[in-house]
Amino acid sequence: MSQIEGILADKPNKIRGDRTDLLVYEELGSWPNSIKAFLQGDALVGIQGVKFGIKLGGGTGGDSGNALEGLRRMYYEPDVYDILKYKHNYTDTGEYVLTSYFIPTYEIIVEDGFIDKRGWVDPVKGKEFYNKRR
Repeated sequence: MSQIEGILADKPNKIRGDRTDLLVYEELGSWPNSIKAFLQGDALVGIQGVKFGIKLGGGTGGDSGNALEGLRRMYYEPDVYDILKYKHNYTDTGEYVLTSYFIPTYEIIVEDGFIDKRGWVDPVKGKEFYNKRR
């Protein structure tokens, strides 16, 4: 009895409707109104601050620089946007930080020769793979 509905939410005010267990924002990083839309989605996954669903956001749409400002803010300030924090060292210096949960694409290459039977990808080989494709 589950239902999947896709909504082209080119404007944040289109994020309305019934409550949901899962709200997915596709290509969130390339959306100029990403922060507003993400915050408005709270009404679909909770009532008066009590959460019963989750929101997931990802993807950059191939954008870079200032176009990703909203996603950057949500990533580095997870408490402000009520996002699950994740401790990791995917930084230039290898220093551990708390940010929003993030999995780099080079960690999930499913092509033969990259992923082992446990689902692990060697990050060095993964980075080489994507650098070669670029």
